[in-house]
Parts: sequence; structure tokens; C-alpha cells
Amino acid sequence: MSGTLNILAVDTATRGMSVSVFRDGVPVVTRVSGEMRDQAKSLLPSVMEALKAAELDFSGLDALAAATGPGSFTGIRVGLAAMQGIALASGLPLAGFDNFSIYALPTAADTGRDRLVLLESHRKECFCQLFDKNGKKKDDPFQEDAAGIMARFTGKEDLLLTGNAVPVLRELDAAGYHAPDIPDDFAAENSSILLGRLLMEAAEDPDTDLSTRYPARPFYIRPPDVTMPKEKPKENAL
Repeated sequence: MSGTLNILAVDTATRGMSVSVFRDGVPVVTRVSGEMRDQAKSLLPSVMEALKAAELDFSGLDALAAATGPGSFTGIRVGLAAMQGIALASGLPLAGFDNFSIYALPTAADTGRDRLVLLESHRKECFCQLFDKNGKKKDDPFQEDAAGIMARFTGKEDLLLTGNAVPVLRELDAAGYHAPDIPDDFAAENSSILLGRLLMEAAEDPDTDLSTRYPARPFYIRPPDVTMPKEKPKENAL
């Protein structure tokens, strides 16, 4: 594949739903909703609307990209299930990229410092992943609130912070850490555009099998928040 691809990229993992269509390697249409509810109903209509606005259909695409998390359990499943269905029906390659890599991309040019990506978890603690100055992941991802992050990285205020865990980013920025680009809202994050750019970078190697090299599998850090129904006591048979 060349770097001038027609791509459909979808992120429903963290703070909303973001759909982008790339034409000849350029993002031409993006549809964004900050609403986490009813993603299962609204995602495919948003995809079809974006493709129509880009004057493309599935037959005109070269590849698909999906965000794999971490984030909302339901959001991750909705996005991956929809994109896997499209891939199966269309025969298009589907690549999955984790949201840490997506949100680390805007800081890729800053090679002089480590960076910490903080993702919204819908709890006090956010999802965290440390990258080195060359953009490689360091250690395992973890969950911490702002106080825990400051304790973990005491004396490392030059650390570059990015992501979409807005309350934690603001707290750390106020404490003297370097968080230069805190998004005002989900639309400002451009997550599906970043996702599409990751796919284009991956496709620069013509020998790469995107679906194999970047499998679209859910990435969870904590177990899903699911409460199993209690069994009703059985009535004694007469």
C-alpha cells in the first residue's frame, strides 16, 4: 500500500465517537459526537454520512482503522464490532491501534523528553502509559489519579503530558507539570484523524499485512464494570 490511501477511521473508546474519512491520504470528512450513549445506533449512520460527504463508498476504500482502547468497555466493543463487520463484508484490511498510541502521536516531534499519555477512564483515576523520548512505550500501563502521578514522577516536572483525561491534566498542569495542549472538548482531540495517520504510517511498508501486524482486539486495563444478576432462590418442588 502507498501513503495516499482512502481510509475509514473510527474511535469510540474514550470520550465519544469520532469518524474520519481520508481521501488520498488527506482527512476530508470528520464526524464527532461527545455523547457516549446510543453509540451502537448512531455509529453506522455516522459512517455512511461521512462516506457520502467524502464521495466514497466501501468499494472505494483501501483500509480501515479502529481504536482498541483502553477506555469505555461498551464503546470499545461497539467500535470494534462495527468495524469488524465492515471488514468482513467488504474484504478490506482492518488495523487496530491502542488509544495511548493515538494520543501520543501529536507529541512525536518532541524527541527531547519522555511523555506520559493520560486517558479518560470515567473514574477519578485515569489510564496512563509512559513513552520514552523516541516514542517507545516504557513499562506497563497503569491507573492513577493526579496525586498518584505526582508521587510516581516526583522531580520529573519536565515530563510532557498529553491525552484526554482533562481534569487530571489540568490538575497536573496547575502543579507545574508540562501539559501544553489540554483539549477543550472531544471534537478538539481529532482522535480519528490521528488514528488514520497511524494507519498511513503503518502502511508505508508495502510488505506489512495490516490486519496481522495490528490486530483489532480490545485493549482493557481493568475488568469491565459488569454486575452479574443474582440467582433467584429456587422454589421447593411440591
